[in-house]
Amino acid sequence: MIDIEWNVVKYYDPYHNTDILKNCERCLEYLQCEGLERHTGEVNLSQWNIVGSLLTEPTQRNSYDCGVFLIVTAHYLWRRQHLTFMESDMESFRLKIANGILNKTPFN
Repeated sequence: MIDIEWNVVKYYDPYHNTDILKNCERCLEYLQCEGLERHTGEVNLSQWNIVGSLLTEPTQRNSYDCGVFLIVTAHYLWRRQHLTFMESDMESFRLKIANGILNKTPFN
């Protein structure tokens, strides 16, 4: 996630991999290129912080819930909520997401 307001790149990884720095640096490079392309000015990378996943954030242990984890994490971040869900909540979220798609309504 790139938070332009707070100059932070935060990488959410439900597997809690430790090699995240390279991915976050790529996000900053992308941001810098976008700023130059859109003529919004150069991005001073020294003013940015990179924050990795915390061990207190939800953990995914299986290989099939990644899409649901992504959608739910984005939803929580959009609502500025702490990531309080767990892997055991994924089935419930999957049903809410499917219901939202079928009824053309957002899930809550």
